[in-house]
Amino acid sequence: LLSTAGLFALSLRELRLVDLGMKADHLLVFSIQPDLNGYSPARASTLFDDLRHDLESLPGVTTASAAQIAILTDSTSSSNVTIEGYEPLDEESIHVSQNWIGPRYFATLGVPLPAGREIADSDTATSPKVALINATMAGKYFEGRDPVGRHFSAGGGPPDIEIVGVVKDSTHATVRDAAQPQVYFPYPHSDDLGEATF
Repeated sequence: LLSTAGLFALSLRELRLVDLGMKADHLLVFSIQPDLNGYSPARASTLFDDLRHDLESLPGVTTASAAQIAILTDSTSSSNVTIEGYEPLDEESIHVSQNWIGPRYFATLGVPLPAGREIADSDTATSPKVALINATMAGKYFEGRDPVGRHFSAGGGPPDIEIVGVVKDSTHATVRDAAQPQVYFPYPHSDDLGEATF
């Protein structure tokens, strides 16, 4: 028992030293799932926008945002992508993790944005398709090229999603995960938006 307790304490100590790529202090996190009450994706998106604005108006709140897939919950989503100007190797499948986020998501988490811009309030369900990518994806598929302004497609079809920003790598599913290529879409562009973590 003492050995097991010691190893457990050592593991916890080591995990506290892991760089998450974000500032986890001073964060309050909660989730809602309006699709359980029959909300359509469009109605859920409107609710999330209203809730974000209400939260930001509270005293002591600096900024608020939301994501469809909560961080550090061992939850992921992924898709094959086709990247403009990138020639895959023979039988190479470009598979990336994905999430749908709200405006100021990275500012809220304290994740640096070395290039481009964040998702904005103007990125609505009817606006042109945009996304941000992480540094790992930029380095792997855009080596020597600026990815901002380039395009890709998710799940096939012509590259019609514009990359508007590059963010520093941050931990997503679990603390022990190595950085993987990741894309971030505006949550109004999700076809099955039914829950969000603020």
